[in-house]
Amino acid sequence: MLVFNNQQRSGYEEISSYSPRYYRSIKEMDAVFRLAGWLNDLMAQDMENIVAFQFRKYMDDEALTRYEAFLEITHDLNQTLEERKAYINALLVGAGKISSDKIEAIISQFSGCICDGIVLDGSTLHISTVVYADLDINIKNRIYDLINQKIPAHINMDVSFYNSMEGNVYFGSFMQETDILEFMQR
Repeated sequence: MLVFNNQQRSGYEEISSYSPRYYRSIKEMDAVFRLAGWLNDLMAQDMENIVAFQFRKYMDDEALTRYEAFLEITHDLNQTLEERKAYINALLVGAGKISSDKIEAIISQFSGCICDGIVLDGSTLHISTVVYADLDINIKNRIYDLINQKIPAHINMDVSFYNSMEGNVYFGSFMQETDILEFMQR
């Protein structure tokens, strides 16, 4: 993300262009220009980071750790930066009344997961999730906890994860090929 667009030339070139040309041949002045240019480059990069870190998409590890501390989220060292960002995005999905659209948005924040169906049967909310990749049990627990925090206390929740994979199935002397086998885990 480039906000200030000051990458055309270095800080040294920028500062030395404002001085007389004969100053560049003096070693002491050239050293001053190099130091000032280096500091100018650092300042420009810090200003770019200040603006970029206002958006979760561009945050680095340090900025995201501070943001997690602000949201009172425990920092998990086993998670990648993208998984941590996905969890925060899912946590911040909508406020107020929970709806099926918000539940689908929460689940879609985690890579490899798609919400297949949401049904409210009496006081039980049934949520079916299709998983297209190996999904860690911790991520499944986090999805469950996020949705559980947002639904009212009088509603029970049943979340099912369906794993999809491709393969060939052989029966006796006949060969049968199928595209998707579904295994359900509760």
